[in-house]
Amino acid sequence: MARDQRDQIQIAGGLAVNWWGPYVGRQFRQGSECWSLVREVYRDRLGLELPAHGDVSAHYVAAVETLRFAHLPRTQIAAARRAVMEAFEAGQAAESWLPVTTPADMDVVLMGGPHADRRRVMHVGVAVGSDRVLHIEANTGSVVVPLRHPSVAGRIIGYRRHQTQCTS
Repeated sequence: MARDQRDQIQIAGGLAVNWWGPYVGRQFRQGSECWSLVREVYRDRLGLELPAHGDVSAHYVAAVETLRFAHLPRTQIAAARRAVMEAFEAGQAAESWLPVTTPADMDVVLMGGPHADRRRVMHVGVAVGSDRVLHIEANTGSVVVPLRHPSVAGRIIGYRRHQTQCTS
């Protein structure tokens, strides 16, 4: 099936649109961070309510990242980064996510931060097919980009599929 056909859904009146279209072009603001976008897509498209993961947000991650330019002790900066990473990892472990090597629609794309430790999950998006990702960041708003795009390629850590999306 061609990508254009695969990405389209039917809506009232027979008009075909991309499932991800309504999520593109949003401005980044408090309450519209990466995990919030994933939660909204899963709720709208899959009928799944994912947990909020407390106070951890991309906004908080960005704030922690800017601390490295502040005149704060390195121990405070390191402690804030650890808190963010531990919260993300706890949330990932608590859910029913299975690692996959090749993403498909609705898989979660795990990424490191744009300037932080790229081996730790600090950003997420939703896979659009096997070669693109829907995500939101402060400098871009919500966009769909190829997984090979410079803004995400070097940051991708892996992919997770929710157990409800696995077929035997």
